[in-house]
Amino acid sequence: AVKQFWNETCWGDIDYLFVDMPPGTGDVPLTVFQSLPVDGIVIVTSPQELVQMIVKKAYNMASMMNVPVLGIIENYSYLECPDCGKKIKVFGESHVDEVAQELNVSKSYAYKVVRELNAEMQKLGYLTVTGRVNTSFFRKKLCYSE
Repeated sequence: AVKQFWNETCWGDIDYLFVDMPPGTGDVPLTVFQSLPVDGIVIVTSPQELVQMIVKKAYNMASMMNVPVLGIIENYSYLECPDCGKKIKVFGESHVDEVAQELNVSKSYAYKVVRELNAEMQKLGYLTVTGRVNTSFFRKKLCYSE
């Protein structure tokens, strides 16, 4: 499916292609690393300890495949109380900087939960009401040959 996605999609004139892969070291990441011209990856994580173990496995797989890890991003690091601005760490303490240092990755970022983002993306047509990516929107925007 990954090879078909890469070969049979009209990409148009693009500078970057971001491929959102499932977590871990399964068939999809392996196929992407072997089949697509990958210049580097950004690993996305969350504060839970189990997820950090998966991040380390993904990093090791990328290293074995000679794919550079450009950075680590931690989603859901915290949310801000709308009344007082206090940071609430719903999923636990962030460890993104520690993991990045352990893996010798120079760039790491922690992002807060932004409630308004989903609504804005729906207004623009990027997401459906269920929060899934609107693939027909992207096909219309990216494929110029009909």
